[in-house]
Amino acid sequence: MVASSHTAERASHLRSLMLLDEERTTAILPIHLLDCEPSVRLLAATHAPLTDEAPSWLTGPRDDPIEEPEIRLVAAHRSNDRHG
Repeated sequence: MVASSHTAERASHLRSLMLLDEERTTAILPIHLLDCEPSVRLLAATHAPLTDEAPSWLTGPRDDPIEEPEIRLVAAHRSNDRHG
């Protein structure tokens, strides 16, 4: 997991890492769907690779009634992309 000095900085830190090493950073994004910061969850929902496991980890934020609406929308859209 990527660590930063404060949770509010984590999304910015991950975006920087994506610029430096996109493949390696996007590979770890699914775990960040569980992050406490909405901006990190949105980044993860938007950029995590659509692997065979993607449907299972996108259903959590997609179906969570207390998740941020934008994150639910992105997760639903990417889940649909994965299915067809």
